[in-house]
Amino acid sequence: MPDPTSTITLKDLKCLDTSLQFIIDHLSLPRLEVVCLSTGREQRDEDSGRLKGFLASFLKMVSRSKCASRIHSLSLKKVPITKDLLSLLSLMPNLVTLNIRAKLAYTTTPDEPEREVTEIIRSLIRELEVKPDQDTFFLPKLQHIAITLSRHVDQYNFPYLDSRDQDDLVRTLQSRWHVESHSGLERLQTFQYWISARDLEPAYYRLTPQTEAALGRLEDEGMGISIRVRSKLVRPDIPSVVVDFGRHSA
Repeated sequence: MPDPTSTITLKDLKCLDTSLQFIIDHLSLPRLEVVCLSTGREQRDEDSGRLKGFLASFLKMVSRSKCASRIHSLSLKKVPITKDLLSLLSLMPNLVTLNIRAKLAYTTTPDEPEREVTEIIRSLIRELEVKPDQDTFFLPKLQHIAITLSRHVDQYNFPYLDSRDQDDLVRTLQSRWHVESHSGLERLQTFQYWISARDLEPAYYRLTPQTEAALGRLEDEGMGISIRVRSKLVRPDIPSVVVDFGRHSA
């Protein structure tokens, strides 16, 4: 029978109250293995400070419990993505499954939080790349990763899939698939990257022929890849599906 203290699921962090905050501040879960955090609804500006405060307390609980190395599944749904994410993940060497779903706040102008999210996701993909002479690895046991990013209005500071980003992505996936020469490194089995926003400019997102060819070879070898870019509330001149690559469901 599963240990009930090995999993924590908090589905609606918007309903935080002082009692839950008090519990987290004093809770210890040394056998924690599965974490699922979700705001349950769309994030608003007035929620941001309280959520970040809770997440800081949650991270302290993980540190206090000394359970980070046991966690094998982490799901963050509509939870604020901050620069602490990579630091948190670096403490989870046995993480197998990572699921990030971020719905960025409603805005009509560029802003720092969204620029930060863009760079965090880019940094995550680059950090996962394995170099030929590398002997220590970021998330060495990771086998499944799913990233979903969406927002309501246009693409200010939104993660583009330009040629540089595509080159980084291809190198990372290739290095995480061909792992035979790296002891202790698990093969990445599935990769999902979905983006949706209003009136996306297709030129910034379309996969190059070189990228499609490289990803196609990885699929032929068995990796499950799904990359989708969709434009919501589209102008007549923009197709609703900008990119839809992948034969497998990641």
